[in-house]
Amino acid sequence: MEYVAVAARVLVGLVLLTSVAGKVRGRAAFRRFAATIPAFGLVPGRWTPVAAVATVTAEAVVPVLLAVPTTVVAGQALAATLFAVLTLAVWRAVRARTGAVCRCFGAADTPLTRRHVVRNLILLAAAGAGLGAAVLGDGPTPLGGVLVASTAGLVGALCVVRYEDLVDLFAHPPRPGTDHGASALGDRGTRRHRT
Repeated sequence: MEYVAVAARVLVGLVLLTSVAGKVRGRAAFRRFAATIPAFGLVPGRWTPVAAVATVTAEAVVPVLLAVPTTVVAGQALAATLFAVLTLAVWRAVRARTGAVCRCFGAADTPLTRRHVVRNLILLAAAGAGLGAAVLGDGPTPLGGVLVASTAGLVGALCVVRYEDLVDLFAHPPRPGTDHGASALGDRGTRRHRT
């Protein structure tokens, strides 16, 4: 269980740190994020600034809680609550076709679809697993195990952050005969032979 706890701490913490960094890297970025909130239909328009600040604050607090061994349970509980609310908000927006966009990790204007619901459910499951593992933890973990679990969490976080690219890659693989990568490699090879 300790390995799961470590992996979940790294995954959830890094995902939320990346999310916060994308939203607060400048005033314009924060304003763009706040402008997406009304389309979710969870709060009245006048509460949009409060909801934006509350979301970013919760996302920023979770990694801090996860970094301190005595507050890991609180951090995973807050993360699970946050992901549950975000999953519900995205699901409602997708179902109602409100035109809401995803600015989870920066300035992208990607319209929300079911894939975003799935991504949030994955994060909710990770936070839930981390919470359960933290509560049921059975003692210290060997350093080797910590390194392996941390690496798994890091890879998981990268997959979540680049989730849309990964889904696009596997949903729309290159058609046979249109392998641009091989063509580019061939061009480089040709240039090499010419020099």
